Amino acid sequence: MLQSVKKRNRNIFEVLARGIANFYSEFFKNQYMWLEKAVLGSEEGVRVCLHGFRYLLMMMRIDEDQVFKITIDFFHFYIGNYLEQNLRGEGTFGGPSYGKGPSL
Repeated sequence: MLQSVKKRNRNIFEVLARGIANFYSEFFKNQYMWLEKAVLGSEEGVRVCLHGFRYLLMMMRIDEDQVFKITIDFFHFYIGNYLEQNLRGEGTFGGPSYGKGPSL
């Protein structure tokens, strides 16, 4: 019985962790341009984004394959956009218009 409770609790935790990772990942992906404007406009925007990025990084420590894949997918997307925009000479998070890269 104890094993079944532990397993059920672990499953609930994994579902919750996947949901949180999906939320942050999809929010940052879908609001990329809006977030860029928020970061360029205020220090508060930078702080909020850095907290969200840190949260995703901490989610990578969870021993659950799907959560890890979700977070890796997000950072692949983010770094790809960052590098692509820098190659085109456009401002982006941490690009020329902001002056320094985000320090996670």
